[in-house]
Amino acid sequence: MQNMLTKSIQFPSADITGAAIVFWSFILAIFAFGAPTSYSLAGLVLGKQVSRPGVFYVFNKLMAILLVYVALMIAYEHVLTPLLA
Repeated sequence: MQNMLTKSIQFPSADITGAAIVFWSFILAIFAFGAPTSYSLAGLVLGKQVSRPGVFYVFNKLMAILLVYVALMIAYEHVLTPLLA
C-alpha cells in the first residue's frame, strides 16, 4: 500500500515520503478549500459594488478589454507563431 501511495502522489520527487505525505496532503486540502472560499467572499464584496450602474459600466468595459487581449494573445501564440515557424 505504501508503495502504491507514493507512486500515485508526486511528493516523492520533492523528497516528501512517509508520514510527511499525510501532512502535506492536509495542507493542500486546506488550500483547495481556501481558494473557492476566498473567491466566494470576493464575489460577495464585489457583487455589491458592481450592482451600482457606474461601477458596472467600468467593470464591464475592463472585462471586455481583457477578453479581447486574451483572445489576441491566444491567437498570436497558438495560431500565428506556429504558422510563421
